[in-house]
Amino acid sequence: MINFHVCSGAGRKSFVGAFLALFAVFSLSFSEGVAAETPELTEADKKIIEDAVKEKLVDPFSAKFKWMPYNGDKTYCGLVNAKNRMGGYTGFVPFTVLYMKTKERNIGALPQISTYDPKSTDSQVTVQLCEMAGYKDFYKAK
Repeated sequence: MINFHVCSGAGRKSFVGAFLALFAVFSLSFSEGVAAETPELTEADKKIIEDAVKEKLVDPFSAKFKWMPYNGDKTYCGLVNAKNRMGGYTGFVPFTVLYMKTKERNIGALPQISTYDPKSTDSQVTVQLCEMAGYKDFYKAK
């Protein structure tokens, strides 16, 4: 996982704002050519999302996922649980991936994973991105 704990106070808020702005601009740049329908995620879709999230994990082979209903938005959110550096599972935490289903191919990019600390910058950014995309009730994850 990426740790951005070097920022605190106003610096952290600036970082969170800058990250959200960058994420919004990046997602808008992919808006052309995106299919209009909002089908369920296929196993191939899940594999693309899993691969993007696993790139950020200490132990990607230990990852367990819970899937939220796909709402068709370019931001997909779900839950992941993976082993940490000490070899233990820390519990399911939210993740977000910019996910595009285009006519040519499907793309998973810019994964962001929350941490077990809800006050961390990673957690705040991830939860805010999920809420902006309409993912608020993580009890729906299966």
